[in-house]
Amino acid sequence: MSETKKNNGAGCAGTTGGTAAIVPCSQRHTAAVRDICFRTGFAGKTLEGIVDNRRLFVDLDTCCFFNKELANLMVAESCGQTMGYIFIAPQSERLRMPRIKYFFSRTLREIPALAKFTKRDAVFYYRYIASALRGEFSFPTFYREFPSTLHINVAPEFQSRGTGTLLMQAAEKHLRSYGSAGVHFQTTSLNKKALRFYHARGYRQLYSRRTRFYEKWCRDNVRNIVMGKKFR
Repeated sequence: MSETKKNNGAGCAGTTGGTAAIVPCSQRHTAAVRDICFRTGFAGKTLEGIVDNRRLFVDLDTCCFFNKELANLMVAESCGQTMGYIFIAPQSERLRMPRIKYFFSRTLREIPALAKFTKRDAVFYYRYIASALRGEFSFPTFYREFPSTLHINVAPEFQSRGTGTLLMQAAEKHLRSYGSAGVHFQTTSLNKKALRFYHARGYRQLYSRRTRFYEKWCRDNVRNIVMGKKFR
């Protein structure tokens, strides 16, 4: 799949109104995708200063991104720059077991390096595990009405320039052609800018649950939110 559309963001050499191409992710995009993942991985903000073990976080967060049997990963690019990406899984229930298996195997591989964990890493993953054990990342099954899922991230320098819209349009077109009845995904109440974007594109809140995970870094009463949109 490849689409080229006008983007309201920067073009080559800092010009405006550049052309963004939505293309399948290839090996040449991998490093940029991983970089964007880290720079937007904390409710849309960077994990710099929160996590030191960048490699572990990105490995866990992108564990299913490059499995072409389960999903599609598309990127927006312009003038050789990767502006953002969107992960699309038409049958989201197929991700559950591969994701669990990868989490366990990847975590086990990290055990020999635990002694090198910084205090930041220890706090981050301790809080994550504690929140998971409390069920704060669990939510009802929406597979029947919203069988597909997606995950979108746009590099900070390309946000609010139409890049996210182009990626979402391409993803929804792909899912509609697949015959999906709808799509759902998880976000948080911290990412207010993204929530406005999702609502503007016709997504609605399906579920929310309070989480204590973010209390170390912010004072807001944060909720994990599931958004969804029906296609038919």
